[in-house]
Amino acid sequence: MQTPVEQIKERLSIVDVVGEYVKLERAGKAFRTRCPFHNEKTASFYVSPERGSWHCFGCHRGGDIFSFMQEIEGYDFRAALEALATRAGVTLTNVNPKEQSLKHELLRLLEEATLFYQRALLTTAEPKEYLKNRGIVAESVRRFRIGYAPREWRALFDHLKSKGFSPARIEDSGLAVRRGDSSVSLGAGHYDRFRGRIIFPIGNTEGSVIGFSGRILPGADTDTEKEAKYINTPQTALYDKSRALFGYREAKESIRHEDLAILVEGQMDVVLSHQAGVRNVVAVSGTALTTGHLGILWRLTEKLLMAFDADAAGIAAAERSIYTALEAGFDVSVATLPEGRDPADLVRELPSRWHDALQGALHVIDFYLTVLSRTVPDVRQRGRAVRERVLPLVSRLRSEIDKAHFIGKIAASLSIPEEPLWRELSRVNAPKGTGEIPLAGKISALVPDQPVKTAQSIAHDRLRGICYWQERSKRPLIEVAALTETLAEFEEGASVVSDARKEELIFEAEQMYGSVEKLDVEIKSLLQSLSEYRLRESFSRAMEDLKRAEVAGDTVAVQTALKECQRITQQLNNLQRHG
Repeated sequence: MQTPVEQIKERLSIVDVVGEYVKLERAGKAFRTRCPFHNEKTASFYVSPERGSWHCFGCHRGGDIFSFMQEIEGYDFRAALEALATRAGVTLTNVNPKEQSLKHELLRLLEEATLFYQRALLTTAEPKEYLKNRGIVAESVRRFRIGYAPREWRALFDHLKSKGFSPARIEDSGLAVRRGDSSVSLGAGHYDRFRGRIIFPIGNTEGSVIGFSGRILPGADTDTEKEAKYINTPQTALYDKSRALFGYREAKESIRHEDLAILVEGQMDVVLSHQAGVRNVVAVSGTALTTGHLGILWRLTEKLLMAFDADAAGIAAAERSIYTALEAGFDVSVATLPEGRDPADLVRELPSRWHDALQGALHVIDFYLTVLSRTVPDVRQRGRAVRERVLPLVSRLRSEIDKAHFIGKIAASLSIPEEPLWRELSRVNAPKGTGEIPLAGKISALVPDQPVKTAQSIAHDRLRGICYWQERSKRPLIEVAALTETLAEFEEGASVVSDARKEELIFEAEQMYGSVEKLDVEIKSLLQSLSEYRLRESFSRAMEDLKRAEVAGDTVAVQTALKECQRITQQLNNLQRHG
């Protein structure tokens, strides 16, 4: 019996799917084009219909029809599977039909609410005038589907009921509040959560509306004025604020093209930045930056630029996000804004001011050093500040080369040797007051798919998924303990895998491997990939030893390194011949 993955691959042509996003030209038995994932002048992106795979020889990404959808759309595996299954007419197993039905109904309800808010904006002068005064043009209103929530207590609720949605389902969507939970004495029933507010729809990675952020209109009535400036959809079956990014769908292609995501604080900042031609911009809603947000962005880029005030309050507000991003492996830079100004203000005043702020962005370590040199003139006090505020950031850099680079810069700025800084770095911890920083482990423990997936990382993830899947199975198809022990030989220390990540790996394994024969063959192939990767790493190290020995003129070391290279080459040949 075929798995859903096999059925989808059989029914859908990878050439047709990829061809919807890029123009392919035939190149022998394959097709080629310029890579959609990085800038290049010569086409190095190939699609093989025979193997059902794709590969770019420029950026080294590659995979099958599912990984392509994950890369191009920013999906996780589950979303890619569901999208392709719908297209192929394949019924998925291990998917709760009630849960799917609820989600589909909520998506329809939220789409209807979005249309209601859009129509309300078009027919109400006050919010239209407000947006005009804020510099937002009609094209941006349409592009971001900005709307307006009327001030009436039940305007949206009554409209949704008239469209056949039940009160319970409207409440499930986060759009209605049960009156019993409020001090509003209007009798039994529900009232609208958003009233008298500019509405910004928030989409998922596929672009479907999953929630809203509402900005209060200035000059609203007294009761409304007492409410928060912004309110957001609460946690629902669809909306998770720890993973929701406003403007993601609109920014996705630009983030990939620029290889940089710009993080701002508010929806207005995102909209006006797009108007100014800077489109690789997103915002979080109602929460600090989380590993969930970073996991989504990691599919598109490893570079993050944060824009905030350069005063003490602005730095303090951004500090937790900086730590979280560094721990997740991002290259973090900072663009400082004039005190009391946000990107929307700069764009309204003069768009070039926003561009200038971005052009002047500094790596986060350079930013802190610059701030300290300006605000702490005493060298000894600055050294103490470096130990407390800067070294914890350096410790979270993933690249040892980057650490060495910044230790050198810090030493130069303080006019001291590097050695004491290295000693301090070895025992540094996060500064007090930043809160608990989520343990990142490897980035694969945080996010389903990295933008550059090597054959080794794919094989490792799939083998782990098989282990987790079979551990939970009442009738395992393999010796789980033996495979786990074998897999441990390829791991350098214990890596942290979140429960959510385990569920994703299990889901992928269940969908991809359906029979004992297939599973046995697949495990053997995956283990061979890991063995080849380890041997190639050893060969690279041996070649480095050989080069160093030749430069040093050490003939004994040259012969030793040559023999090691020959030994590894023989092992690789044997592995490829016999498996």
